Amino acid sequence: MPKNLDFVQAASIPLVSLTSYQALVEYGHLKHEQKVFIQAGSGGVGTIAIQITKALGAYVATTASGKNSALVKSLGADKVIDYHTEYFADELRNYDIAFDTLGGNFLKDSFKILKAGGHVITLNGLPDYRFGVDHDLGRTRSILFEIASTHLRHLAKKYHVFYRFFIMHPSGSQLATITKFIEEGKVKPIIDKVYSYNQVFTAYDHLQSKHAPGKTVVKINV
Repeated sequence: MPKNLDFVQAASIPLVSLTSYQALVEYGHLKHEQKVFIQAGSGGVGTIAIQITKALGAYVATTASGKNSALVKSLGADKVIDYHTEYFADELRNYDIAFDTLGGNFLKDSFKILKAGGHVITLNGLPDYRFGVDHDLGRTRSILFEIASTHLRHLAKKYHVFYRFFIMHPSGSQLATITKFIEEGKVKPIIDKVYSYNQVFTAYDHLQSKHAPGKTVVKINV
């Protein structure tokens, strides 16, 4: 637990920070001064992903609504695209990493903005054969993943980039790195609302609205 956070703040960190760190560093192989696009920058993952990217010395573009533009800029975003008036695939080119959190056409169009050799990393795409093998899901299931993700692999081949779907895995060493970022003031938790345990269904409804900036925390008093 970072020394400069309380329990509510600390509770909001592990899932989104490990997800962001693994997408950018473990799978995207992020390097200093590269250009990174992060979809949905004001969300729970996006707010932390922006900060980790900046802590590692890279350039960040992201999408956000007009009302959340100031928030993502305060976190370090270099370029903010208002998704109500602009479309990211029309505005961006020659990026090194696209971190997709939405899937669908947003994922498909992420391939267009990358330079050759870039990485599309997604939480909402389709697993491929490698994912099945890495997670010991068996040859049959891995082959089915490979078939299902054919159109995404074709896009990767067309644009000469790498595609990776992933699910976050625990890592104490990565959490130690993130803790250092937090204690150095390079990353901070962004919490939208805190609910009590008897408000858990209200908290869930709030999350389902898809418009909550940062994280929502349920506090359990014992």
